[in-house]
Amino acid sequence: MYQVDDFNEIPLPYAVFEIILSDDGSRVLNSRYAFVNARYCQMAGMRRADILGKTYKEVYPDADNHWFSYCYQAGVRRETVHGRTFEPVIQHWLEFTVAPVSKPGYVAFTFREIDREQELLKTEKRDHQTGQLILRMSRILSSEMSYEDSMNRVLKELSKVMHPDRIYILETDRITFTNTFEWCAPGVSSEIDTLQDLGYEEFLKDWESFTNNGTTVIMPDIRVLWERNPKCYEILRRQGIERLIAAPFFQSSQLIGYLCVDNYEENDAINTQRLLEMVSFFIGAKVLNQRLLVKLDHLSRYDMLTGAKNRNARIEFCERGKASGESIGVIYADVDGLKQINDRRGHGAGDDVICHVARTMTEVLGQTHVYREGGDEFVALLPGIEREEFMALTRRLKGRFAEQRDYVIATGCAWDADGVNIQAVIQLADQRMYECKRRYYAHHDRRRN
Repeated sequence: MYQVDDFNEIPLPYAVFEIILSDDGSRVLNSRYAFVNARYCQMAGMRRADILGKTYKEVYPDADNHWFSYCYQAGVRRETVHGRTFEPVIQHWLEFTVAPVSKPGYVAFTFREIDREQELLKTEKRDHQTGQLILRMSRILSSEMSYEDSMNRVLKELSKVMHPDRIYILETDRITFTNTFEWCAPGVSSEIDTLQDLGYEEFLKDWESFTNNGTTVIMPDIRVLWERNPKCYEILRRQGIERLIAAPFFQSSQLIGYLCVDNYEENDAINTQRLLEMVSFFIGAKVLNQRLLVKLDHLSRYDMLTGAKNRNARIEFCERGKASGESIGVIYADVDGLKQINDRRGHGAGDDVICHVARTMTEVLGQTHVYREGGDEFVALLPGIEREEFMALTRRLKGRFAEQRDYVIATGCAWDADGVNIQAVIQLADQRMYECKRRYYAHHDRRRN
């Protein structure tokens, strides 16, 4: 038996093996324990008497032979080998050194358990990978892509690392919720059309009780909803959802939506919760920015008082329709004596009159065709309309205006078959409206009224 004096004092698991070579000496077939210290026995979970004198394969019959190549390098080639590996036999990560000893045919192993270090390295690698994904998603959302393209692209990129059945965005005002974007795996049915304007309180309110640390909603098994919210459970079950994770996004602490993932795969390579939380934050910012743009666009095209389109929108329409070549009907309308209404009853009454004119025109002609040109002056542009239909609508509008006894509305209309010069048609309708106003004031002295 190979004798060693002081190696029990080594503060690491230590073992010496006699190598067993093949007949031609080209490889190590097995090894026999010659010495083990107390730390090695502790790591192996065995007594020294159960180890010494036995071969490695006798002690670990289910182990593979990858250690034998290291034995050959150290025992035959006289090389020192350093490395790291996970040893499934003892379920530990090991940092090891295999070195030749003074007696030929023997090698020494030292081991160090590095489970904690490997876990830290794994966590560091996972956090790095997660951070890279978050950075990629933020770049997509801040790119020059359109709003729709960037949102759909982010959902698709997330699908590549989470491998879910479905990823989607729910937007809510906490009264209703709507599915606005969606990615589906091949063979998975779309649900975006069925998840529109549903009641938040009825379906999603209970999600808040499944948040992890007050943030992400995590349901490893949707059956937890069965007793608490059977209606929500049935909707999820019908879609084939077994587990769900949803990261909320906010506006000034108010919930405005969720980034949701159905039947995702658990993935040790990334921090799934952190990834979704950060991406949902960027998605929330994108949603708010888009809402602001829509609002600004609306303000640039619509009159705040009446809700009708404004002069800017009318100019854009004329620019787009220059070369359309389709027929166009134009109706101008203006309130006679609005100043006197303002003077006698106040500007609030004058605003009510203006709003009534806008409302009447949109009811007869349609919201998309009515523009507030300024003050109490409105214009309606009706492209592609036949002359008979246009004249019928004009008569109907005048009839509605005539029902109002408190004030008079002057109108002027013009129709053109090809609409090549829209501005000329508008001017003609404007002139006819002013002729109507002149006739009114010819019979109604302003000062007397």
